[in-house]
Amino acid sequence: MRKSILVLFVFLIAAGVTRAEIPQEISYQGKVTDTSGIPVPDGSYIMRFRIYNAASGGSVLWDSGNQSVSLTGGIFDVNLGGDIAPPITLDFTQDYWLLVTFDGVNQFPRQQLTSASYAYMASGLVPGTEVIGSVTTGTDAVFKATNTALSSTVYGVHGECASTSGFGVYGTATASTGYAYGGLFESQSSDGRALGAWAVSSTGNTYGLYALVSSLSGRAVYGSAQPTVGYSIGVWGNNNSTDGGFGVYYSGGLAGSGSKSCVVRTSQGPTLLYCQESTECWFEDFGRGQLVNGRARIELSPLFLETVTVDDIHPMNVFIQLLDDCKGTFVRTNATGFEVNEVEDGTSNARFAYRVVAKRKGFEAKRLDYCKVAESDTCLYPELREKEGMEAKFEGARMSGNQ
Repeated sequence: MRKSILVLFVFLIAAGVTRAEIPQEISYQGKVTDTSGIPVPDGSYIMRFRIYNAASGGSVLWDSGNQSVSLTGGIFDVNLGGDIAPPITLDFTQDYWLLVTFDGVNQFPRQQLTSASYAYMASGLVPGTEVIGSVTTGTDAVFKATNTALSSTVYGVHGECASTSGFGVYGTATASTGYAYGGLFESQSSDGRALGAWAVSSTGNTYGLYALVSSLSGRAVYGSAQPTVGYSIGVWGNNNSTDGGFGVYYSGGLAGSGSKSCVVRTSQGPTLLYCQESTECWFEDFGRGQLVNGRARIELSPLFLETVTVDDIHPMNVFIQLLDDCKGTFVRTNATGFEVNEVEDGTSNARFAYRVVAKRKGFEAKRLDYCKVAESDTCLYPELREKEGMEAKFEGARMSGNQ
């Protein structure tokens, strides 16, 4: 009776926490039937398994020799390299093909062991594996991952932390010269969304830096730079797209102990312009108008009004600068705008500029809030670099009402 083998599936079993501990085994299962599709009788049969480096011809890279294999209902289940010796010592960095011999008859064609089947063996890692390593010289990397996909959800490195403290990915760089990166993730996608701690893209939805914190406390990104000379940057975000976009986009608030600046091009080179700071959270608008017989009505932009709160508790503030001579002006405000009136019933047609300031919607109560996270900021408190034990000082400040 002629027999044929029908392969059901092949997959790799890999376990452990380091490459040296990962079993170099392939768990292989199949079903043997006769030409009518009826399973062979239960019992032991002689089988042989060989791994080649080509679909046909080529060289035998691993050979089990003849093995006695038990079948039940035509099904066999073996661990190549485990209970089926010898151990598999291939590095699995190239394509391989498996040839099965049953009762001395080769079963064709050879079956390719796909990259998905042995990717874990090739890398020496499985999901959840702990990676521990260090590099002190040369250009080698402790861990390197590359993502060349132009679309779909594929990650070169994916780090996730579900605890209230900890890191999905943590990197430290201590080089005293040259470029040192705690974590360098490059994205050069021409389409779709590229995520990385360092990414440059001219098109698509690409983030120079994207970080999200969903816990009640913790840091999504921490960047620290304390150079002895020159400039150093804790976090760098670069967006070269022509359709706008952000080098850095943040959600939930932004705070810092240094100045907040815009860099502009001048005849003297790149020059810093500094943000004004306020004790409360305001939005403002500017414009110009003109009196007609001593009066003018200014209606503010409806879109601007959507961003602010204007009511009896939070009135807007209006500042007028006269551009022509008149007796002077006073202002009456309401929920959508303001009136400018010339004093002493004046009837001039003077021009004026105005500035409107109103409370940002949702942040009306913000005023001089205490920033606890900055208690250990050595830019604010350089003495912390030389001594410790500042907590009593901060507690005393809070008790005195500086909150």
